[in-house]
Amino acid sequence: MSEPPVKVMRIISRMNVGGPSIHVCLLTAGLREHGFETVLVKGSVTGDEVEMTDIETHYGVHPILVPALHRKMGSWNDVRALSALVALMRRERPRIVHTHTSKAGVLGRLAAWMCGVPITVHTFHGHLLHGYFHPMVTRFIVMLERALGRHTTRMIAVSRATRDDMVHERIVASEKLVHIPLGLPIDPLFDVPRKRGEFRAQLGVPVEVPLVGIVARLAEIKRHEVFLEAAARVRREMPEAHFALVGGGECEAALRRRAARPDLSGAVHFTGFRRDLGAILSDLDASALSSRNEGLPVAVIEAMAAGVPVVATDVGGVRELLGEEEAGLVVPPEDPEAFAAALLRLLRDPVLAGRLGRRGRERATRYREPELLRAIAALYRELLGA
Repeated sequence: MSEPPVKVMRIISRMNVGGPSIHVCLLTAGLREHGFETVLVKGSVTGDEVEMTDIETHYGVHPILVPALHRKMGSWNDVRALSALVALMRRERPRIVHTHTSKAGVLGRLAAWMCGVPITVHTFHGHLLHGYFHPMVTRFIVMLERALGRHTTRMIAVSRATRDDMVHERIVASEKLVHIPLGLPIDPLFDVPRKRGEFRAQLGVPVEVPLVGIVARLAEIKRHEVFLEAAARVRREMPEAHFALVGGGECEAALRRRAARPDLSGAVHFTGFRRDLGAILSDLDASALSSRNEGLPVAVIEAMAAGVPVVATDVGGVRELLGEEEAGLVVPPEDPEAFAAALLRLLRDPVLAGRLGRRGRERATRYREPELLRAIAALYRELLGA
């Protein structure tokens, strides 16, 4: 008789729009074939966040909701969420608890320690050590992560830059830290044709007009303000250019006010959250990312897979993805002038744009689903054997 599957409890703070939500559903479904049965636990979205229930349906996963688990820090809900996680672990008795995102990482690992779970793993999809909070709050988070690190079997960094940050901040001993890049369902994007025209027709942008898109939550950390400042500079030299902000979030109203300025009027399109990523990427001349902090940005990987050249800020794993002008152009964060210069360079040089797009497709093959599943399954088996 074959051995029964190993039970894993996977915990994420919330299933909002973003790479971590895709990641946990992919692992929950995909690791079944590798001998792991996963109980997926999620927290609740808040405010105007969009929940990715369609991803759950696509992968056939049915998460257990812990309503008290959400992104707000320091409330009595944290105590209720911890109590709920302890009760779930005592009921399910997992051999591995694997947490994703910061709040789930704190409460999930604490609950696992309280329940005596033998193996705990935490994935840093990004981190809160830069750009999110006041320095005093950041120092508290560092101390908390160091304490949790002593009781964590392994920590996974999705980019080498994130791994190096963890080592620099002494979050965990280097022998406990492993680099496993993201794996994503990007295979359909490799076959997306260029300039299909559907997205442009919806925006009223002709095929010959330069169109730059940024696919990201409209959140402060993504620094769309920098993108809009760069867009205004591009328009001074290329007044026909248009720009699409694909996504929704708490900063939308403020960004719409910024985009209403005379030098951008009529040239910036807010699309909201969209599912038709292939159609969007097909019609972009360039994809942009202006973030202040990232782990391994999914939007960049998706653009690469679709053959769209990228301009992105030099944060997190961006340079790891794009290389030195291999799949895109890397610029300093918070520098709209450099961002605009890079965009103009791409828009004016179709030979360069084509070369970067083709090379991006080649490099994106490293970030497919099977590679991730094999790496995580191998890690779990190593820890079980130890």
